[in-house]
Amino acid sequence: MNDAENKNGILVHNGNKYAVGLLWLANTGFSGRKVMQKRIQLSKGNFYIKRENVARQLGIGWLCKKHKNAMPAAAPMAADKLVGEWHGVFEAENGWWYLEVHSDNIAPRGDIFFFDEQEAKSHFEEKHKSHTWPRVYLPEGWDIDGEGEGISISNLNDILEPDNKEYILQPTDIKAFAGSTVNLIVLIVMLIGLAGGGYAGYNYLPEFLNPTPPPRPKVVPLPPIEEPKPEVEEVEAPGPEPQRPEESKVSSASFTAACGAKLSEVFLPVAGWPITTVACTHNDVTVNWLKNGGTLDAARQQGQKMPRDVKVTIDGTAMTAKARLPKLRKAVSRTWLKKEQAVFELEKALKSFGKIEISFSQGRPPSKRVNRNMEITQEKNSFAERDKMVFSLVSNTSPDIIATYMDLPALQLDKIEWSVRSNRWLYEGHVDLEILTDNN
Repeated sequence: MNDAENKNGILVHNGNKYAVGLLWLANTGFSGRKVMQKRIQLSKGNFYIKRENVARQLGIGWLCKKHKNAMPAAAPMAADKLVGEWHGVFEAENGWWYLEVHSDNIAPRGDIFFFDEQEAKSHFEEKHKSHTWPRVYLPEGWDIDGEGEGISISNLNDILEPDNKEYILQPTDIKAFAGSTVNLIVLIVMLIGLAGGGYAGYNYLPEFLNPTPPPRPKVVPLPPIEEPKPEVEEVEAPGPEPQRPEESKVSSASFTAACGAKLSEVFLPVAGWPITTVACTHNDVTVNWLKNGGTLDAARQQGQKMPRDVKVTIDGTAMTAKARLPKLRKAVSRTWLKKEQAVFELEKALKSFGKIEISFSQGRPPSKRVNRNMEITQEKNSFAERDKMVFSLVSNTSPDIIATYMDLPALQLDKIEWSVRSNRWLYEGHVDLEILTDNN
């Protein structure tokens, strides 16, 4: 059964409706808008919601589950208030709601609503046996094996807020915005009426946008003219002056987007193994987990779900997944900054986001060789390296936001590291300076 096939998507409590039955995916903060849109498209979702406080996740909802624009979602409210590792069943006015949370993260398919109490109980018991749960929440009157410490009475009054504006569904398309196919037709008819003569103009658009190109003139080549070759004395001609190749850099936005796309394959929650750090360089991405109540079998099972190009290592208490990053596209850079200007521009752009540390490194002169005439010449394909300003930034701001502020001339972001528990981001990069190291 896919995520949209279970039609139970509305929880009713105290007369208020909440969206449940969402699909919950990891949202590392590297993930830009394009990565998020691709995930929603693959899931055929009509709504999305971003969870960014206790944990970073993307929730996806569907019209077929009767989800609606601006409807509050129940799962992130519960997970933010009942932090940690737990699962439970909550009794609502129209059924029973099961929620599964690992290390503050809602399990991808752990947000499920049941109209039948026995179905809810059977699902809960199956999940309860598969993992050691520090805390459990149950409706009053339910009995399970091992009842005692760690088991609490579930109460929706403690977690749901009908006026919560932070966790409301956002539409992904005009159909979701309208709310149904019928409403969409009404909306389109209204828009056409407002547009007036839009249809007549539309008929001319294809020709306007794709005009027929004029025929190319015929070019008749002239026969080559053979000129007599003058007799000259053969001497060793000096080689051409080496030309410095165009310099290029990877934009911060494309780097963070590539990191987010690759991490979406690796950043998986593991029961009892909270993620500790995430790192991304131009070569690879790395995710680290630390055992905290989980089992080695749980870690191995999640490791087997990762793509083949991901290298997973597991020891007694730690798990690491590393994957190569696809080759990043570079753009030609023709702008370099003076030292003082580089410091000013960097601090102006990033100072409000956290603590910046700056240092400078001197470039390397081109390699030299001595020819047979005892002349010192530049080695072929060897060029002077630019001096660099190297920087690091520690911040609470995620890459999808900060990357737009880092697209400065000559700046390249080289590494991003995220300490998940403290929600601290470390950014490392450099700025190419105007000075080329000379031969002295």
